[in-house]
Parts: sequence; structure tokens; C-alpha cells
Amino acid sequence: MKKGMLRSPETRLVEDLPEIIYYFLTVAFCWPDYTVRRLAEGTVKSTALSDPVQFVSNLFSYAYNALTESGLDQMMEKAYYSVTNQSEKQEFSLPGRLFRALAVFLFKQVDLDSTSVEQCRKLMVSSLPLCSLPRFVECDGSLWIRTLYRFRCGSEAFFSDEEFCQNLVEIVFATVQLDVKVNMIRLLIAEGDTSSFMNVTIWQKINTLLSAIDISDYYDIPENHYHIFNTPEGVLFNTAVIDENSEENVNAKNLRRDNKAYSYKEQQAEIQLRKELAEKKRAEGKLTKQQEKAIENELKRESEIRQNLKSLEQHAQENEDYLHEIVDHATLRELKSSYLFPEWCEESLEDQIGRTFALLSTLCLDLGCDDEEEELDVDYYRDTMNVSKLLFVLPLLKSVVYSTKWPSSMKFLVVNFIKDAVRKPFIKKDDIGTVPLVEYAQLLLSLIGNHEFSHIFDACNESLGNMADIIEMSDEPTAGVPFYQTLIQYLPDALSDEKRIVALKTLSKLRCTMTSLLKRHQCPDFVHRIFVARFDSSVEVKGLAEQICTDLNVEVNVELCEKLLDDVKFEKINLTAVPEALKAFITVYPNEMNTALIKLKTVYEETKKPSGGEVDQFGRLIVAPKDQSSTRLGYACCFLALA
Repeated sequence: MKKGMLRSPETRLVEDLPEIIYYFLTVAFCWPDYTVRRLAEGTVKSTALSDPVQFVSNLFSYAYNALTESGLDQMMEKAYYSVTNQSEKQEFSLPGRLFRALAVFLFKQVDLDSTSVEQCRKLMVSSLPLCSLPRFVECDGSLWIRTLYRFRCGSEAFFSDEEFCQNLVEIVFATVQLDVKVNMIRLLIAEGDTSSFMNVTIWQKINTLLSAIDISDYYDIPENHYHIFNTPEGVLFNTAVIDENSEENVNAKNLRRDNKAYSYKEQQAEIQLRKELAEKKRAEGKLTKQQEKAIENELKRESEIRQNLKSLEQHAQENEDYLHEIVDHATLRELKSSYLFPEWCEESLEDQIGRTFALLSTLCLDLGCDDEEEELDVDYYRDTMNVSKLLFVLPLLKSVVYSTKWPSSMKFLVVNFIKDAVRKPFIKKDDIGTVPLVEYAQLLLSLIGNHEFSHIFDACNESLGNMADIIEMSDEPTAGVPFYQTLIQYLPDALSDEKRIVALKTLSKLRCTMTSLLKRHQCPDFVHRIFVARFDSSVEVKGLAEQICTDLNVEVNVELCEKLLDDVKFEKINLTAVPEALKAFITVYPNEMNTALIKLKTVYEETKKPSGGEVDQFGRLIVAPKDQSSTRLGYACCFLALA
């Protein structure tokens, strides 16, 4: 190889270099021994070439073609396994670091400061496929972009020619390997501000390709054609033709009458004989000539169907899941991000969000797989809901629920999705601590009590029950503390009885968790709130709280007295629930009567004074103080209850 490139002291024309030179160089740069790779580098450096840019471009193109078309991996396999353990032999592929080193070396052979725009384009276009190989991207995905910045012409001049951009896009979309094509597009659109030159051209090409697809051809595919397509070539799918052409199906109508003198009984006897013979042949696995011919014709027909569907599949090949990108884009639009391309926003935001939730709902099908099957199935977590997806979609859900611009129908989609997604089948026991159950519960509780959304109360209630079931899965009771604390905060000061009823129904399902916490004395706030709710003015709230106290055997302690007096500030419960709760507490602890009366008198006197009020730095009144009449009335009710 070295003699071939250095056989003449004069400058060599790149056009005169035979293909075998590029072959030897590619193999040498991929050789496992560093000495061979260093020799190849020395050969290139010591060779005087008329056009170094053309040579480097040719070597980039040859190396990529050798990998993707000529089987360079398979050819180099023996060279690598001769220096490694044969027992570790697996499907071999050359390491990406070698091609990254090759690209870095070749880029250094070009004078970046003196390279013209045309030479820069030639070099960068030829190097783009190799730099987009998945194994290359894993090592250094930004090398191509960094090299483009180093050229004197710069990225702006590189993308300035519209005709060049169009030709480059055609080259990219003509790439056979899908993963390489995707990486090439990502490199072009990720270049920076000047990538806008490519964005429009790429989008136009995508629109052209999409418009060329006749969707009706896909809608008109019969179901049996789909099954034929999935059946291997040479295997009969429509096995019914065997029985249809069997002698067992012969009858008097299709029986050929050679002799019209046959009587009806003779015809029936012949039919019966043929059926018995056909049944005997079928048991022996033998086919008649008529059946063999029918199978041959059916195989030809199925083969034609398979070929037609393959041509359609080439235009719509199965690709990786982009649902996460749809969720991401819908979230950015909903949050009014400034970094959005108008071409991707032609669909109305309401339609896009609705479509996003429809696609997300397809992940919420319970496939009935146990933990062992889930570990064996690599695609299980991609095709079903899981904790990471619940975390990823949460910002979009929050924005839709808390926003006032969306109608109740849109919020109904969110509630239905939460009901279907946040369930036990999609949550592992070890992941309970990472599930944002508190955030999801707050979303649902924010809708309950608003009569505009009364039609979704049942769905919210069911979804909160599902969350309680998830908490009950945990072996550690403390995992349910943030969840139950979120629920009990609605009991004293909820805007509606519906919200308190739903909160109590959900708490009643946390039986194992709350029982364990009560035994450990780790939930005094829970005891406090449930005890007060037992005396609520709402009959349903009162009944649910009584049932929880009975089921969990809730017991109060002496420290509850001061907390009950603090509850008078809640107008929802200070006239009925708190006085009755205080009365029941004194019944259990009669020795606390004097202490309670003294505290009541003290706080009652304090509430006679107006509270609040603000003045500025000059002593002027900004906010007038308010009379605490509602609080005084609550304390008065407590005095009356204890009288």
C-alpha cells in the first residue's frame, strides 16, 4: 500500500489512485494492532496529493460503504478474534472509537483556514454518513458539528446556498439505513441558528414524501391479507382450500353423472364411498391431485398479496416510538415556549393535546403479565405505562387541569387518562416511592366540588381509590404519609362537602397503611382530623369518619385538646364539629375540663381585638383590621357545648 502511494516523488493525482488503495487504508485504520494504524497514518501524511480534500472525501465515502455494503465487520472479525478469547465470541462489530479516530485524523489533513466553501461542502457531505453511524455517535456525536465550526467558511456560508441544501436533503433521504438517516437529520437541524436553512428544506421534503403516500391503500387492506403478510413465504395461510377441494364435500349437485341411468340411491352410495376414501386419505396425510393443485394456486395468490403489501410497507416502515416527542411538543406549546417551529404548529393545540391523550391511553392496557414475564419481555415497558412516563407527562396534565382556558371535555380526557394510567398493574412495589401520587391526587381534588365538572366526580373518586391501592402495595407504611396528609388537609376547610367525602372514601381504603402508622403512633394529625370529622354537620362525612374510626380503632390522647381549640379558625367546622368534638374529648378526659375552659377564655378575649391591618412607613393605614366575629362565635359554641 505504501509503495503504491509513494512510488513516484511527484505529486500524485487523486483520480489516479486505484480503489485498492482506499481498501487497504480502510482495513489498516480498523486493524486491532496500533502499529498498523500508525503506519497507515504515516503513509497518508507522507504522500503528496494534488487534492487532499478530494482524497479525504473519497476515503470517508469508501469507509462508510465498506461498513454498510461490503461487510467490513465480518471481514475484520477473524483479525479481532485471533487476539481475543474465542469463548466470548458474539455478533461482531468494529468499535466506534476506531472510526472516530479515523475521522479526527482525516479532518486534520485538511487546511481549515484555506479551504473554500465548495471544498468544505464536499468534505462535510462525504463525512456526514460515517459520523452518523450509531456506533460513531455513541463515541462522539458532535464531532461533525464541531468540525464545521472550525472551517473558515463557517456554518452560515455552508448552508447559504438553497440548491445545495436541497441536494443535501436528497442525499440524506436516499440513505438506506434508517438509524443513520435519523442521525444525519439530527446533526443538520441541531447545528444552531443557521440550521434554519435546513429546517425548511427538510420539512418540505417530509411533506412531499407524506403526500406521495396514498393512505386509502392502507385502509383498504383486508384482515386476512394482513395475516397472509405475516405468514412466511411458502407456508399456506388459507388452509380452508384443502377441505374445500376434498371429496368429503362432494354432493349430488356437483357429482358428474357419466351415466344418467344411475338411480338416486346409487348416487348417494357413490358419494358416501368417496367421502370415506377422502377421510381415510386425510387421516394418512395424503392429498388428492385436486387438493395439490388448489394449494399451488393458493400459494401463488398469497405470494402476490405478500409482494403487494411489501411494496406498501417500504413507504411506511415500522419505526421507533415517538410518543414521548409528541408529549414533549404538546407540553412546550401549552407552556408557550418561544422555541417552536411554525411548521410543527399547524395543528390546533386542542386537537394535538386530545390526540396525545388518545395515544397515551393506548399504553394503559393491562396485558396481565406478572413480574417474571415483564422482565423477559424487552418491549413491555415501551408498550405499557410505567413510572417514568407518569413523571414525564405530569407537566402537561398540570397545565391543562389548572388552566381556565380548556373546556370540561378536555379535563375529562385528563381524568380518564389518570384513572387508566395510575393503577397497580403499571407500578412495581419498588417504584411506589417515585410515583407522583400526591401531585396526581391534588389534580383530581382541584376539580371535585366545582359543579362545572360534576360529571367527572365518579372518575376522580375511582382514580383516587386506585392510588390508595398502590399505597397499600408497599411494605413500608411511611410511603403513604405524604398521600394521606394531602387528603386530610381538605377535611377542615374544604370548599364543598363533595371534596371532603371523596377524601374520606380514599382514606378508608388505606386500611393496612393507616393501621401500621397508628400502631407506631406516627400519624397524630390523622387521628385529630378523623376525630373532628365524626361530628361534622354533613351526615355523609360524619358516617364515613365514624366507619374509619371503627375499622381502625382510632383512640385520642390528652394532647388533642389544644389542637381542637386551634380548629376554631376554620369556619366550615367551628360551629358544630369542633364544639361537639371538644365535648366528646372532655367526656373521655374529664380532668382536662378546667384546662380547656382557661384556654377558651384566653383565646376568646384575644379575638375581641381586630386582627390584621397594615400601615405604610408613614403610618398610613393600607389594610383595615378585621373583626374576628366568626372566630368568637366558634369559641362561644365551644363554651355552650361544655356548659
